[in-house]
Formats: sequence, C-alpha cells, structure tokens
Amino acid sequence: MCHSGSEIDFTYQMERASGNNIPVLSYYNGQTDYVGGSSVATASTAGIAALVWSKTCHRTVDQVLNKMRQSATYYPTKNADYGYGNINVLQAVQ
Repeated sequence: MCHSGSEIDFTYQMERASGNNIPVLSYYNGQTDYVGGSSVATASTAGIAALVWSKTCHRTVDQVLNKMRQSATYYPTKNADYGYGNINVLQAVQ
C-alpha cells in the first residue's frame, strides 16, 4: 500500500508488492518498464470513473462517485485508512 489515511477515497491493488511486476510502457523511450504506486493507481481509478460515466453519460460527478463507492469493498462504511476500498468495476458499470 502506497498511501493510507482519512483522505483516501479508494484503493487500487497492484501485484508489485508480491514480487510480480506489471509491465507498462515507460514514459521515456517506448520500452516496456515496470511501474506502480499512486501515479498508476490515480490514472487507473480515473479510467474506472470514465468507464462508469460512459455507461450513462447523463450522470453527474456525484452519481458516478456513488456508483464507484457502492461497488467498493467497505461500502457503506468508509474505512478510516483505506476509504471505500477496491472498486468492483463490473458492479460499478451495471
């Protein structure tokens, strides 16, 4: 876990800590590189939000966030350290 605390809304699980690496194109030379952390988690969560919004484009930001919260691990009670937890993307888009 890269970050925790009361300001966290969602978490994003990556395999890097277990010794497995996730290949992502590097930013510098187009070669594959292994990255992780909050920058990857932030981009992935933004992508999930875009996917949820794309299913019904008339939703407001609050409605999209509610769908994400409702599908997450700890909903309806926000965890003090991990927010609502990992988002279940399939559930969030249904």
